[in-house]
Amino acid sequence: MAITYTWRIDPLEIKPTDGSLTDVVCVAHWQLTGVDDATQIETSLYGKATFASADVNNFTAYDNLTEEQVIGWVINAAAIENGQTPEQAEQSLKDTIITQINEIVLPSIVSKNPPWYNYYSEETS
Repeated sequence: MAITYTWRIDPLEIKPTDGSLTDVVCVAHWQLTGVDDATQIETSLYGKATFASADVNNFTAYDNLTEEQVIGWVINAAAIENGQTPEQAEQSLKDTIITQINEIVLPSIVSKNPPWYNYYSEETS
């Protein structure tokens, strides 16, 4: 199964000031979407990552942030939260997407009407 993954970061929550720094990102809302290339089935995960105070020696000005950089922060936050490496955290998110797609293709539980109920008749047995 080949899946194409797409990240989206939106919105970012910022602290207007944090010590001597301005426009410091403290929360990133994220979405990870996976599309099965063969079936075109698509599912998404949503979440938010909260970041500790910025390091003045390792700070990127808001206008210079890149999507890749913030995605990295999101993955690192997930890794810390779950006691994983960043690689494990990212794979765990992707595995959840794969599970969701598999559940759509071959559901483990389905709903069925009781055998005595007939939708096409006003009368039930």
